[in-house]
Amino acid sequence: MESSYLALIELFIVAAFVVGWGVLEIVGLRLDKKREREKREAKRETSDQP
Repeated sequence: MESSYLALIELFIVAAFVVGWGVLEIVGLRLDKKREREKREAKRETSDQP
């Protein structure tokens, strides 16, 4: 009985780690896309100016 509780706790810890890692990956990808978009806009603005 005691072992099954420990296994369940370990499962939830691993699941929380996986979910946290996934959230960090999604946030990182969104930031990368935002930086790339801002870089392209800045490049376009500098090329438009005479």
